[in-house]
Amino acid sequence: MPKTRSQTRAAAAAPAAGPPGVVKAPRAKTGTHTSVLQKLKQKREARAFNARAWLRLDSSGVCYIDTGRMSDRSQREVYNYAFLVNQYLRSQRGGKVKIKSTKGVREAQGTFCNTVRSVNKDLFGTLNRGKSKEDKMFSVVAHVPDECIQVRSFGASHNQTASTGPGGIGQSPGWMPMTRQANSLVAHLGKQTANSSGQQGGAWVTELRVDGEIPSCLLPVKAVSDALGRDPYT
Repeated sequence: MPKTRSQTRAAAAAPAAGPPGVVKAPRAKTGTHTSVLQKLKQKREARAFNARAWLRLDSSGVCYIDTGRMSDRSQREVYNYAFLVNQYLRSQRGGKVKIKSTKGVREAQGTFCNTVRSVNKDLFGTLNRGKSKEDKMFSVVAHVPDECIQVRSFGASHNQTASTGPGGIGQSPGWMPMTRQANSLVAHLGKQTANSSGQQGGAWVTELRVDGEIPSCLLPVKAVSDALGRDPYT
């Protein structure tokens, strides 16, 4: 039976499916960003000028992230990271994943990130122009989600299911450019243990919250949009 005009329009508007095993993040509705950005700015400005960022996993598996007085870009990237990781966690059985930070996991993550840097050398060259590697705003590759909570599907690792090109930004599994400042904070997820979280039988994570909020959308990051010539998050 031939498609109706309305069916044809709906099919054309449907987003393209991501690679197998990849959770394609739903895009935020128009107007959502404004209220979220305003709230994050108010929380950042209400803190002491030297407020330090921190990450803590509680006994129920909720990971609380406080961005302190990080830069606006870093705060947005931590928020986007948490949004994407939450999408990933919700897609897993039971809505939770055990944290496994082993030597093999760290090596696999390093391999993937090195490949991403090589494939996207022009992007990172633009983002890091005039910055030293020690600069807190120096851009690095953030593995989404961290390999320590990557659940392998039929033995497939993150490296086999995630795109290493620009198309991998905004997907989970995937990756994103992130300031060293922001990446250093979210990397603490892999350091959480049963002892530090008060959990029994190992550390599990069920959800990430940023500055007291459950991320509800992906936020634009001007530096990344300018470097790519488009906004990969909205």
